[in-house]
Amino acid sequence: MPTFCVLKSRKILVEKSFADLLSIHTTTEVLSEEERYTFRLDDPEEDEIYKVAIGDFDPDDPEGKELGLQVWWGPSKYFESARGRVSIHLFSRNIDNDEIWEKRL
Repeated sequence: MPTFCVLKSRKILVEKSFADLLSIHTTTEVLSEEERYTFRLDDPEEDEIYKVAIGDFDPDDPEGKELGLQVWWGPSKYFESARGRVSIHLFSRNIDNDEIWEKRL
């Protein structure tokens, strides 16, 4: 089952499995807009491409890079200029479909 992680300096700050989608639990972490964070998806689904959005915005490079059994988004100041509570959204689409992104988290 795919698991999405937010990391800072190789330390996992938040971890959310696709299996947890039906849970009421939400994770609230205080993240600095000046810090560099990395996102990682473990055990991605076959033939899927993944992208992230921060609040209502796509970062400069929203699609993750598949490396073996993980998808990575490189270190960046993803929350620069963010204010208040900001959600991280994960989307995917089939490798053969260039248009339809499905919200996963």
